[in-house]
Amino acid sequence: MSNIVLQPNASGTGNITIATPNTNTDRTLNIPDVAGDIVTTGDTGTVSPTMLAGGHGGFKSMQVFTSTGANTWTKPAGINTIKVYVTGGGGGGYSGSSNYNGGSGGGAGATAIKVIDVSAVSTVSVTVGVGGTGGTGDTYNNTSGSSSSFGSYCTAGGGERGFREYQKTGTLAEGGAATGGDINIAGGDGGSGGGGVGADEPPSSGQGGVSYWGGSGTNGANATSPVDSRAYGAGGSGGDHTGSVAIDASDGAGGVVIVEEYS
Repeated sequence: MSNIVLQPNASGTGNITIATPNTNTDRTLNIPDVAGDIVTTGDTGTVSPTMLAGGHGGFKSMQVFTSTGANTWTKPAGINTIKVYVTGGGGGGYSGSSNYNGGSGGGAGATAIKVIDVSAVSTVSVTVGVGGTGGTGDTYNNTSGSSSSFGSYCTAGGGERGFREYQKTGTLAEGGAATGGDINIAGGDGGSGGGGVGADEPPSSGQGGVSYWGGSGTNGANATSPVDSRAYGAGGSGGDHTGSVAIDASDGAGGVVIVEEYS
């Protein structure tokens, strides 16, 4: 919306005269109220603060979905445009292994960002991705994170589960991929776990991948358990193996769907 500025000269001083109307015909002033409805005010009417509070297309409210699984976004009155942030769940880290010592971190969930015209929309289905579980003991039982979505508009994939060293060729736990957004941001890859075959070397498990919202907790080391992921969609950090003790990995963080609402 354009601003109207009355400034007679560069210094901002001087006089501005609003002349008497040259017609006796009534005029009207149309102003949106708080619900976005147009209120008509005549020559003798008044403009209240409540009428002005409706604004003209500004930010009004926000809904945040963190409960994993199915949810529903319901449009508030007066909302015509939204901006959504959709982040998938992070993958779980790999636990410590007797032969491969430090496990790798899980990949982070992707994030899709999209502006949507919802003037003709009343509800949208929302799915929030689950964070993958971290590995326990000397077993390969960790899981990947799952996708989040905002209806059919955009989807953000979950991060891949962590691996032990040498278990996968190339990049270890990969971050998720996003589709449908005006901006699609891949999740960060999980950190590589170190250690050699059959020998307890200095512990060096990998940290979880970083999401759009931030990173994971610290990785497991020296018989100390890793710290759980701190940000939406971050990957879980890897566990460790010291002597005969296997240190469990941490879970990946759940996803999130954030909806900013504009009139």
